[in-house]
Amino acid sequence: MKADKNSPSRHSLAAPARVERSSMEDNEDSSTLHQILDLFFSAGYVEAVNSDAPPSHKIAHGLSWCFASLDASYSTITRVSLSNLATA
Repeated sequence: MKADKNSPSRHSLAAPARVERSSMEDNEDSSTLHQILDLFFSAGYVEAVNSDAPPSHKIAHGLSWCFASLDASYSTITRVSLSNLATA
């Protein structure tokens, strides 16, 4: 059975419904965002406050920076541990 041109397709993407937000929710979101960016900054990621990037980019880049820092720390710890084993 062929679909009518005017009937919605099962595969069509409908626009999401607008969600009305209260100003209290916006203030809570803003406060949470500032807390997250402050944590990134205190950990050493200065672009969290110095960049004109949108908040979603700051968070994504901040998380990437954290993961890269953890990987670098792990590599350093592993090298030091292995060199200690070699001299023991």
